[in-house]
Amino acid sequence: MITSSILRRKSRMVIALLSIIVGATVVSGLLAIYFDIPRQLSQEFRSYGSNILFVTGKNQETIQKADLKKIEEILSEEDPTGISGFRYETVRMNEIPFTFSGTQLSQVQKTNPYWYIEGDWPDKKNEVLVGQEVADLFLLKEGTTYEITGETVDGTGITQKVKVVGILQTGGSEEEIMYGDLSILENLFPSTESGYDVIEASLPLKQAQLINAGKAVKQETNERVGYQIVKKLTDSEDSVSQKLTLLIFLVTLIVLLITLICVGTTMMSVVQERRKEIGLKKAMGAENKQIVQDFFGEGCMLGLCGGIMGIIFGYIFARIVSVQVFSRMISFHIGLIPITIALALFITLLASLIPVRSAIKVDPALVLKGE
Repeated sequence: MITSSILRRKSRMVIALLSIIVGATVVSGLLAIYFDIPRQLSQEFRSYGSNILFVTGKNQETIQKADLKKIEEILSEEDPTGISGFRYETVRMNEIPFTFSGTQLSQVQKTNPYWYIEGDWPDKKNEVLVGQEVADLFLLKEGTTYEITGETVDGTGITQKVKVVGILQTGGSEEEIMYGDLSILENLFPSTESGYDVIEASLPLKQAQLINAGKAVKQETNERVGYQIVKKLTDSEDSVSQKLTLLIFLVTLIVLLITLICVGTTMMSVVQERRKEIGLKKAMGAENKQIVQDFFGEGCMLGLCGGIMGIIFGYIFARIVSVQVFSRMISFHIGLIPITIALALFITLLASLIPVRSAIKVDPALVLKGE
């Protein structure tokens, strides 16, 4: 009876079904984006650099290599984008001092992807990356080998040849530094305790989660290592996330309201058309309960079909938005299926309440008068 009733009023039911499909499409698409926002935003913000720094703790001059390995082990569960340690020493070239940073350049590429390199990244231990200001000061050129000088604890000079393979441009203090493998500093300063002055990490976590990760590292290293959150970056990420969440909530609410009005109006028109049919059923002994079941049955069928089709179109919609906004593919969440169908059914049944109430008030004597 429900199926035949829908088929007899194809035009109006198609309008109601299309309204539900559009509403379910937008809602499921926005929910898919909402569930994927933390991952998408985190990946975007990782291109702006590290969001947590590990520094020396109590009575420590440097962060030992063993502690770096422990940090890597602790953070491995968080799927870090990169973890890079930096040691800074003053070296000389032509008796002019400047800062040299020993690090793992393969990790620096991950923690600082925004660095602009004119040339190539070093891939050999004697190759270095030179900041623009250092290059201008010494007139350094790519592909050329130079000598830099360190010293032992008694002041004896130690020299090593390094090859410049890239010029670094960031617009910041990094341009005042020469970067190379940590082994270069270990050779130039053999008397100095080997280790790192600071460790940068880029993690796909929110600020509260970063703090928990920092506390875990501090505890596991017996406070030999402390931590600092890069507040500007994490605050910006949290702010953008909150604004996007609010925007999605408001748009979803508006779409559901429009769908509710459209479906409710259509169902009211259907009730008006079927007044004589309803009156005839009542005259033949049908109770109000049966009338309610008929209309709610039609609503459930429309909501179920609209919800299922909305899931399919919603995923396509979410993928298009994700590619256009974040330039990344969105992942499908299986939990969206029951949520979307439940919302479609809820909106359809809610929209049917007033029409159903009007239907059960039909008086057979009045609508069948003269028949």
